[in-house]
Amino acid sequence: MLKSLHWAWEHAVSELAYRGVLPLAARLPFALGGRIAARRGRADARHDRDWRSLSLHHHYVRSATRTALSELLPSAGPEALERALEERFVTASVEEWQAHLIIAGRAPEVTMHWEGMDPQRLCEPAASGTVWMTAHFDSVMLGIVRLGLAGLKFNLMTSTVVEDARIPASIRSYYVRKYAAMARYFNGGRALQAELYLKSLYAGLPRGESAVILVDAPALVEEEGLLLDFLGAPRYMAPGAVRMAEFAKAPMGAFVCVQERPGHYRLVIHPPRVPGPEGYGAAAKSLYDFLSRQILERPGRWWAADLLPTMIKGR
Repeated sequence: MLKSLHWAWEHAVSELAYRGVLPLAARLPFALGGRIAARRGRADARHDRDWRSLSLHHHYVRSATRTALSELLPSAGPEALERALEERFVTASVEEWQAHLIIAGRAPEVTMHWEGMDPQRLCEPAASGTVWMTAHFDSVMLGIVRLGLAGLKFNLMTSTVVEDARIPASIRSYYVRKYAAMARYFNGGRALQAELYLKSLYAGLPRGESAVILVDAPALVEEEGLLLDFLGAPRYMAPGAVRMAEFAKAPMGAFVCVQERPGHYRLVIHPPRVPGPEGYGAAAKSLYDFLSRQILERPGRWWAADLLPTMIKGR
């Protein structure tokens, strides 16, 4: 009985957030909306509240994230670890607020500073048809949209996972609206689910359409993974992005988007290159090194940190 009441309460809180608080916060001045999202994130941290936990009726994200942060911050004391753990939930909440900014059509209003590559170069022939790698880190969705606002045509790899029937309807609706709103900025590209439209992602590269892929996911089995140094250890990572680039002989690049304060962001880019004689494996190592450095500078902002304990380490 108590368990049923608990999850009924969690569903009610979620419904209020996704249908009320976040859409409202996205229409407020950036500073105020950002503070509301951060406050929600701190409450989520205390209660181990995450849409995946809600869908499974099992609180696990806080524990798995603590395990990950303990590995990424081996010398951190209990207080520092707790701050990083709270930052993860705050970042996840702020990212959802940013997604609602995109839904509300406000992405062009934010200030974006580019680092590592001039935005005008994105549409040059050498950068078209690129496989762009990024991670579930900080303000990634705003960064993806700003690639489109700079003129890049690309497809975003998504997943059918967010359509699982166990996920509350308000959250499934949020993801549908989020990807539809983002795709308005893809210059004719689309948000394509890997399970259904992988061939379309491959086919776009020779036509000059780039692909954006979040690559911080583990390989499901060791034999199918790509063994790379990631976040301080050799790990078997999902190989899809690298295989796609190698198949299409496409350039590979990487980026992250970092919030300086609400409304002000930095897009940090590892410029795309066509791998030389060293091959695509060496190019992938360079890009994963780049993503690792960015995450390790701010491990609390990696809102997929709970995946780290599931990653198979190389021997």
